[in-house]
This record gives sequence, structure tokens and C-alpha cells, in this order.
Amino acid sequence: MEKTVVLYPGFAVSHFVPMMHLARALLEHGHAVSVALIDPTVNPDAAFRAVVARAAASMPSVRFHTLPLVEDTPTLTPDAQFILRYLDVVCRHNELLHDFLRSSRDLHAVDVDSLSVEALGVIKRLGSQAMLCSPPTPPPSPLAAPLLP
Repeated sequence: MEKTVVLYPGFAVSHFVPMMHLARALLEHGHAVSVALIDPTVNPDAAFRAVVARAAASMPSVRFHTLPLVEDTPTLTPDAQFILRYLDVVCRHNELLHDFLRSSRDLHAVDVDSLSVEALGVIKRLGSQAMLCSPPTPPPSPLAAPLLP
């Protein structure tokens, strides 16, 4: 039976694309892969939504699950309060992530984006393995090209 790894990527192309490369590598090693993603409309950047759509369409072996926006979810805007709003959005969606992870079959591990550390408590409550993924800096543009709009 395949072990499932759930990826919980961030809300930026530079954080999402490396996770999708990880998804491909996990598939090649025989893991089932699910991506839990807070509704991409939380990020007003159309390029991010396009990359998410392209990844979902080009990776049929990966199960993409969108966590719906909770009431009064702030929109992420690039200003001085961005990180605080980002952490707030992640916190507001922890219970939805918990429910999704609890329903996942044969959950082996959850790989969390470095800016979504607020989700680590959810994974700990479930007794699952957690890994923290930090994207390379700068983003690997030649590798990202197949997913970029």
C-alpha cells in the first residue's frame, strides 16, 4: 500500500513551485501525494492562481484539495502587514487542514511550507511526521519554467 505524503505549500509562486517539484520526486519514489492548499484566491496575484491551475492540470497523479476560505479571511497584499496577515490566514485554516489530514488514507508525512509553521501544531495533534520545506533562494527559474504562466 502506498504511503501518502501531503504537501501544504505557501501562497507564492516561489514557494509553490518547489513543492510541486518535490511532489514529482515523491511520485517517482512510489508515494501517493496530496496537496492541501488554502483557496488560491486568498492571493490576488493572477500568476499564482495560474501556476496552481497549471500544476493541477499537469499532475493528474497528485490529488489537489482546496481548503475553502473561512469567514473574514483577509486578502494577502504586499505591504508592511503581509507576514502578519499570512500567519493569520494559516491559523484560520488549521481546523480545515486538520479535518483533511484526518481523512487522508495512509498518511505518512506532511511537508509544510516554511511560512506556514502555524500548521505544525495540527500535524503534531494527529501524531504524524512533519517536515518543514523552505524554498531555494533564489527560485530555480530553469526548473520552475514548466509551471510558470
